[in-house]
Amino acid sequence: MYEKDGIVYAGTLEPLLKVIAVQPLDGYRMHLEFSTGKTRVFDFTPLVGYSLFPPLTGEVVI
Repeated sequence: MYEKDGIVYAGTLEPLLKVIAVQPLDGYRMHLEFSTGKTRVFDFTPLVGYSLFPPLTGEVVI
């Protein structure tokens, strides 16, 4: 058990996962390395159409 912000939880508190290295790849993808030593390729293609990512598409944002 552990306590956080005055609330008691069952289980163990897991450390925060941090990105420690990023390498851009072709086609809206990134190679990420995490604080745990694991690496993953993240594909941003499904997110490109959302309003948060117009700079990735080359669109002009006004």
